[in-house]
Amino acid sequence: SVANATPRVIDALDLPLDTTGVVVIGAKGISRRLGLERGDVVLGVNGQGVADASDFAALVSRPAPGWDLRLLRNGRQMGLRLQG
Repeated sequence: SVANATPRVIDALDLPLDTTGVVVIGAKGISRRLGLERGDVVLGVNGQGVADASDFAALVSRPAPGWDLRLLRNGRQMGLRLQG
């Protein structure tokens, strides 16, 4: 599951205070097996920026063969490809 990067979420996950956007707060089951981790910050999906959790939900609900995620993990940007 994901949530907006609020002060409460940032504090709970010990993220940098300037974190913005969408944070993975629970990576279980398929999400975990696909490589998402608690505390990942989702920066973009399929080349489109993600400002909040509703943006993320809209982008991943579109029919697609997969998703290219741009993430921030432990201060480093990385890409992750998920097959649909």
